[in-house]
Amino acid sequence: MGLADARTPIGQILAAGEKLPVAVLATPEGTVVSKIVPNKEGKLKVDDLEKLVESEMKRREGAVEEKMKCLTPPFTAASISAREFAVLLP
Repeated sequence: MGLADARTPIGQILAAGEKLPVAVLATPEGTVVSKIVPNKEGKLKVDDLEKLVESEMKRREGAVEEKMKCLTPPFTAASISAREFAVLLP
């Protein structure tokens, strides 16, 4: 997770053409996964941001669960350590 000023090179890429403030979820390579733009009052709603992050976390958790199904013996997120779990993240 990071914070970028819209005047920096990465900020210009992530917030290109958007009215500020804007919240962006992106890959480490800078590919936009999802973003939230301000409402009519020019503000970001915390609820919208929480939903955005929660949906992305569920998507990633599902991807990890799919990878773990391919392992022998089968594992679950609860059966491995946090470090081992992090290695499986996309």
